[in-house]
Amino acid sequence: MTPETAFIIASATVFAAFIGGIVALTSTVIAKEQKISEFRQAWIDAFRNDVVELIACGTQVAALTSLTEVNASKHVENSFQARANYFALAARINLRFNSGDGLDLMSTIMRTHNIDTKNISTSLMNEMTRINGEIMELSQEIISIEWEKIKKGELLSRFFISSGKVLIVAALSAFFILIFISQYPQLCQVVG
Repeated sequence: MTPETAFIIASATVFAAFIGGIVALTSTVIAKEQKISEFRQAWIDAFRNDVVELIACGTQVAALTSLTEVNASKHVENSFQARANYFALAARINLRFNSGDGLDLMSTIMRTHNIDTKNISTSLMNEMTRINGEIMELSQEIISIEWEKIKKGELLSRFFISSGKVLIVAALSAFFILIFISQYPQLCQVVG
């Protein structure tokens, strides 16, 4: 076996190990990325369900408060229960966010504390409908931002994918240069 052949065999072995490492690392990153995407999707679905329940509960609060004005004894307990449910849902939505995130949405939700329940029922329903519309808009913006995160992927994942491409091109180039050197040694004198 000539020294050039031994060099090529050794280089091919190192190259194969290098490619195997890149493939293993890339598969790990892709698996992690997929799991993170699944968690984000579950978060979006749960958030969406909570917002739908909150809006329905807010409408129920407004309706029961209006009915309480007409027949206080019959609907007061249901109205209190609906308010408790509403604020429990608001707390659950708030806990879905990291500190400092979702502030616009939470301040809009909490504005329902300031609704004057002594107003005529039509005015209360109109105010709640307006707030529910704002909640829906802000929620859609949040969901859109989370979808963008899912589509883009995590920063580390993007780094590994980009680096992997560069490393594969570099390794293939080095491999072909080694083959060229072994086939045409007279063109590329190896110091030795």
